Amino acid sequence: MPRTFYWHTYLQLTRVLLWTGLPAALAVTLIPAVPLIGMLAKDQITALHFARGLIAYTPVLLYLFLPVLVGLITGLYYWHKVLDSEVVVLRGSGIPTWSIALPGVLFAFACMLIGYVGSLYLVPVAFREFQDIRRDALERFTYRALEPSKFNEIVPGLTVYFAHWRTERIMENVLVVDTRDADLPMTLQARLGEFVSRGAEMSVLFSDGRTQVLEVKRDSYRTSEFKVLVQPVSGWYGPGYLKREKPGWFEQHVWDLLDPPPAIKRSWILPFWLAEGHRRVVAPFLCLTYTLPILAFFLSLRGRRQANHLLAVGGAVAIVFFHVSFFFSFKILANFAPGLLALLYGFAIVPVVAGAAWLVAADRNGRRSRAAIAEARR
Repeated sequence: MPRTFYWHTYLQLTRVLLWTGLPAALAVTLIPAVPLIGMLAKDQITALHFARGLIAYTPVLLYLFLPVLVGLITGLYYWHKVLDSEVVVLRGSGIPTWSIALPGVLFAFACMLIGYVGSLYLVPVAFREFQDIRRDALERFTYRALEPSKFNEIVPGLTVYFAHWRTERIMENVLVVDTRDADLPMTLQARLGEFVSRGAEMSVLFSDGRTQVLEVKRDSYRTSEFKVLVQPVSGWYGPGYLKREKPGWFEQHVWDLLDPPPAIKRSWILPFWLAEGHRRVVAPFLCLTYTLPILAFFLSLRGRRQANHLLAVGGAVAIVFFHVSFFFSFKILANFAPGLLALLYGFAIVPVVAGAAWLVAADRNGRRSRAAIAEARR
């Protein structure tokens, strides 16, 4: 009986996680993917780029939401078993409370191990890939977002205007205004501007035009005419704008976050690095933090009368509230009291110990009750 119950519980929990929890969480992926959705709608990127971006963001999604999903799914599954009086039947057949909770605990432990693979390795690699896909899409397909008869701001200080599209890639009557260098503002006028691909890079081929540069310090103009002028699109953005030579803190591995380079230690962004490093260590463990207390609580209920819907809703709200508060607490403490970050490790561990103790105590009480009943029957 116990072995059949264990396998049934494992399979049910896994099925609910795969078919209910993850699809719901995948919907949340669309929030950070909004820029990609906008690019897809404007035909700036292909469907392949969009799909690659969503796949690359999946490990980040699991890192953020897997503990909540595991806690909610496991707790609600056992609450349903209590509501249907299945737990009462299992206890009546002699299965102790801890053995009833064991499948849920092992399920949470397996999810925790998967979470650590993600947080310690996959998250920085995947998020870096996600950002690179966005930048690559910008570099290759920016021209499709340009609108005729409008001043299109590419980046602050760089504006492109043209009358209309002659073909899908050729603009007519083009004006480019570049004021990023305040000492040398430049304008470019051309009869045509064609977007051409040269290997992996997109360039603009201007025809029949002229450039005019204002030398502010000398208060003079430099004008030159051209028949053909080629400019790489990456040059419009400036060095490093698309290539991301310095990845952000979310793209660092946990050991780099907890022991950042000296330049970061002297920088104002140090709290972000420390907070994210400690979050990566603790987040997967939250699978057990949420699962054990809620299992102990639901298995302590005595049948259908106590297992009302309000308790299930309250447990779900408590898990979500604790998870959001816990994640934000790292940044707050890293900013104002870095020495107290160790307390958050305690807040993650104490519920696990308390839940395990609760289940052990319930086991002992159950054995005593069964022994007392057996003694009375004699």
